Amino acid sequence: MLVSLLFHAVALTVISFAATTFVGALIISAFWVGSATMTMPAQQYYLISLSPESSGLSLGMNNSIFQLGMAVGAGVGGWVVNQTSVMNLGWVGAMSILLGMIAVFYSFSINKQMKMEVR
Repeated sequence: MLVSLLFHAVALTVISFAATTFVGALIISAFWVGSATMTMPAQQYYLISLSPESSGLSLGMNNSIFQLGMAVGAGVGGWVVNQTSVMNLGWVGAMSILLGMIAVFYSFSINKQMKMEVR
């Protein structure tokens, strides 16, 4: 998950520079989409491994939060474009991905603590 989130943040950071040409836009778009879509399977596997007996509930909640995040992201993106420029969307998106990475680190640390307490 961390690798895919890092790639996603890098793609969003570089997108405003790389998309100045058609070929650059195609390459960075492919990298962006690839990194964005490889996060979900890893996240779902992680959630299932945390609590296999309630995997249906955790995956359902994950999907709901994912949809909410897309809606909030669209709203923030619209606000950024309205207040500044479309060229700033990548930076703002990368910052949101970095917040997600902090959440992943936190989740990993809690999971590690729980495993240590069980032993």
